Amino acid sequence: MKEVIENRSVAIVGRAEYLNEIEQGELIDSHDVVIRTQSNLPWPHPAFVLEFDNDESFVPRDFQHLFGKKTTGFAPTNLPYWGLGDGRRYIVPLMERGCEYLIQHKVYNTIFAHEIATLDHLEDKFKIPIYRLPYDHFAEIVRALDYSFPMPGTLLIDYIKRQNPKSLYFTGFACYLDAKDAWLKAEVKMARDHKPLYDIRYLRDFVRQFDNVTTDDKLMEYFETI
Repeated sequence: MKEVIENRSVAIVGRAEYLNEIEQGELIDSHDVVIRTQSNLPWPHPAFVLEFDNDESFVPRDFQHLFGKKTTGFAPTNLPYWGLGDGRRYIVPLMERGCEYLIQHKVYNTIFAHEIATLDHLEDKFKIPIYRLPYDHFAEIVRALDYSFPMPGTLLIDYIKRQNPKSLYFTGFACYLDAKDAWLKAEVKMARDHKPLYDIRYLRDFVRQFDNVTTDDKLMEYFETI
């Protein structure tokens, strides 16, 4: 992974609802590397919808002024569950639109042998690298979050930073907060393994710790009021 990240400017784009309010397409595309998570549209669109409505990007044209069009790497949360049909439906069009690799960043979904085998099979079949975060990295962040399961976006941001990018910009990671600053499905998410406030604090400290890591103004507002 370091070979494609080191000394390059990187943008990681999530799918928080507030992305609909910020026009940053040119900013995102100005980075050497653009890694997108989950889908090509932010919440509240369906969790996994890829709409290939043009030949140059898998971001629909009407949204490119908001989210940009470049995609160097794609990190869908449900990648371990993809089969060959999903590969033909998604991987081939992604490759045709400039995607160079996939990233499996939901590490706790790949501790079962059949899911690892699925990724190996997809990689072999479609000849596109699938980078996988090491389990010890996941365990380290679990400890840092006081044994709360880190959200996949937090894992991804931390892992990409460890590959020594020249700069890292992340946007669209509100940790289950919607555009009105209310917790999404709070009664479920807050009561289970994820503790969103832990992740927000982790990302806040991440920005404070590294001079070459930045985020958008909306997340900075969250960080200021945490």
